[in-house]
Amino acid sequence: MKHPIRSSLLALAVASPFILAGCGTTVPVRTMSQGYVTEGTPVATVHEAVLRAAELRYWRIVSDDPGVMTLAYPAGPKAQQFEAIVRVDYDARNFRVEYVSSRGLSEERGCGKDKDVVCAHRNVNNWMINLDKDIRRFLAMQPRAQSTAKNPTKDKVK
Repeated sequence: MKHPIRSSLLALAVASPFILAGCGTTVPVRTMSQGYVTEGTPVATVHEAVLRAAELRYWRIVSDDPGVMTLAYPAGPKAQQFEAIVRVDYDARNFRVEYVSSRGLSEERGCGKDKDVVCAHRNVNNWMINLDKDIRRFLAMQPRAQSTAKNPTKDKVK
């Protein structure tokens, strides 16, 4: 190969508009589906699952009132440049992660065909999806109610 550097620069020059176009892409903010909680789960357990998921994903707690928690992402110094705010409504039967607002993430109201749609940087959806998944995961890890089935290890014949 005679000019590997020239070839590399040419490839980069051709690809950069596509790379840069992907960086600033805004998309409609998704509404998370309602998450259902196993019957008999105390509301305190749901609250704890939300707290644990927020901590795991580095969400900052803005407010924590009974049945509703407002979270901001990211926590720390990056929050000076950009921030997404979500609200998690919950009770003993279900929970929902909902977008509230953002700053520095190209938020645009009335984007697309529908004037009620809010668009923001595509990472906002990813952050909300990850928070929702982790809340579900922490709730699934909760101990289940005691079963009335016999313990198979007790009935073993020696």
